[in-house]
Amino acid sequence: MKATLISYGAGVSGGKPTADEYLDVRAIRNPWSNKALRGTTGLDPRVQAYIENDPNTLKVMGLARLALREGVTLAFGCFGGRHRSVAVVEMLADALRKEGWQIETRHTQLVDYDLVHA
Repeated sequence: MKATLISYGAGVSGGKPTADEYLDVRAIRNPWSNKALRGTTGLDPRVQAYIENDPNTLKVMGLARLALREGVTLAFGCFGGRHRSVAVVEMLADALRKEGWQIETRHTQLVDYDLVHA
């Protein structure tokens, strides 16, 4: 089974990417508020650990799994598109790959990293 997961910034120019479903992750506690994490991204394991046990993270992950189907594109938005949405995409992609899914990830606000994982 294949799916695409995209992170984006809801508060930045460029708008929403094209997707089948959109999930808002702004209710997850924001790593930007933690000075030690502010200069990082959701690719950093410390950011993922910071949001991992937030009940809102678990809720978003559950909603994403409900929307999951062959060929679907799910887009996850937070304000800046660098922390929460990226972390959720990476965490979910990792879990799904372990279950045998072929997951492509895209991070629209991490253009400096030019990331497209397949």
